[in-house]
Amino acid sequence: MEGVTTAIVAFIFACLVWPHLVKVKAQYYSAIALLMLIILFDAIGHMAGDGPLPHVMYVLTAIVQMLTILILVMCVGGLSPRELMGEVSESVNQIRQGGEQKPVLVPLKGEQPMPREEKPVQRQTINLDDDDDDSIQLR
Repeated sequence: MEGVTTAIVAFIFACLVWPHLVKVKAQYYSAIALLMLIILFDAIGHMAGDGPLPHVMYVLTAIVQMLTILILVMCVGGLSPRELMGEVSESVNQIRQGGEQKPVLVPLKGEQPMPREEKPVQRQTINLDDDDDDSIQLR
C-alpha cells in the first residue's frame, strides 16, 4: 500500500511542477487533503499493534487511496463526477459490445472492406389523369 501512496504523492508533486495539468483546482486540493488522511490512517494502523484496528485502518487507507486516484483523474481531465460516470458507462458499453467497428479504407492483405450501407429505393406510382383509363404510370 505504501507504493500506491508514493505514486499519489509523486503525481501531486508532478502537478506542482507542471501546473497546466490541473484543470480543476478544488479537486486537486481535495486530493491533497485525502492524501493527508491516508498518511493519518497509516500512522494509526502502525501505532495500534495487534488486534483488529490495524486491519480496519488498512481497509480505510485502501478506500481513501482509491478515492484519491479517482479525484486526481477528474482533476487532470477536468471532469465532474457525473461526467466521469458517463465516460465509464460508455466504456463499459463499448467493451460489452466488442468495441466499435472501424472502417477499413484500404484493405490490408486478406481483409475485406466494410459493406456500404444501401439506401432503400422508394418507388411510387403517379396517375396524371384520374378520369382516363389510359393513364400513364411512372415508376
